[in-house]
Formats: sequence, C-alpha cells, structure tokens
Amino acid sequence: MTIDMREPCTCGCSTGEIEVKSGQDVVRCSDCGAWCYNRPKAESGKATRSVSTRSDIKPKKRAKVLLRANNACEVCRRTGVILHVGHVVSVAEGRKVGLSDVELNSAENLIAMCEECNLGLGKETIPIKNYVAILMARFKEADSK
Repeated sequence: MTIDMREPCTCGCSTGEIEVKSGQDVVRCSDCGAWCYNRPKAESGKATRSVSTRSDIKPKKRAKVLLRANNACEVCRRTGVILHVGHVVSVAEGRKVGLSDVELNSAENLIAMCEECNLGLGKETIPIKNYVAILMARFKEADSK
C-alpha cells in the first residue's frame, strides 16, 4: 500500500510503502526502500495495542533508565515523545533461553523507547546492530560527563 509520508525520506521521496512486520506497520521509502518510521495503528485506523506496565520493574529503576536516555528514544533517537521502558532481549525470547526475571529486568537489558519502537518490536529482541549503536551512544555520553 502506497502512502504520503509525514516528511520526505533522506533521498527526497515523499511516498512510502507499508510493510507489516510483527503486527507493526513499517513505512519504507518507495524509491530507495529505506526505513522511514513505524506508523502508529491509530494513524492507519487499526485497533491499537496496549502496553502493560511490569510490576517487577520498580519506579526507581524505570526512572534511571529514562534519565540515562536523556529524554530520547534509544532506538530512533526521537525526542519530545512519551517514553516507555522496554527490553533489549524481549521477555518472550529471554525466557526461551532460560533468562531469569532478574536478568530480563536488569538495567542493562532495559531501554527507553518511544511507543512506536516499543510496540513495533512486539515480542522481538532488538537487532544486534541497533543494540551496538545504542551501547556506543551510551559510552559516548558517559565519556562526555
């Protein structure tokens, strides 16, 4: 399905193709095929998913994860949006390989994400390439302090 994108791709194209991945509408540039953004279900008229708050992630830990991210989604780097606390290794995949709740909910496995990125990943683990970029940004931030 072809749509008019919110803003043009870096290649200059303003039309995108929607690809459904793990239940998320992913918008890619019609010309170059680059990822542009995850389209919210509300924007496409589809039923929205809800996010559950995990009681085993205490407010103090949640606050530390959000502060560490400097008010930006650690996946897409957007600012000025409501941030969720998600998992680098998803709970579903972590349990498959035997990770405990303590390991899954450790600060190292928690990440600040905007709603689009968090819901877009669903039960998937963040791709290693993205996680390496996130770690590099965290180290760079720590070095500048």
